Amino acid sequence: MLSSAGTQWPLEVLAENATSPLAIATRQRENRALLGGAPAAAAQSMRAMPLPRWPFFLAWLAATTLLWVLERARPRASS
Repeated sequence: MLSSAGTQWPLEVLAENATSPLAIATRQRENRALLGGAPAAAAQSMRAMPLPRWPFFLAWLAATTLLWVLERARPRASS
């Protein structure tokens, strides 16, 4: 039993190998919804998405090209 603020709810506890991971995940989402946690749709919409790598490559390429051009344009001191 789960009790909070004087209210009690039945809570099912399963053995480790009782069901498939998909069924366990479904029950966990349902339990969180009963407890007033974040809705399942909101929890799924907050997945981290990796940034694309090509803009960083282009920024690096532009910076190194600029540094190379500035180095080549600088007058050389002859000895």
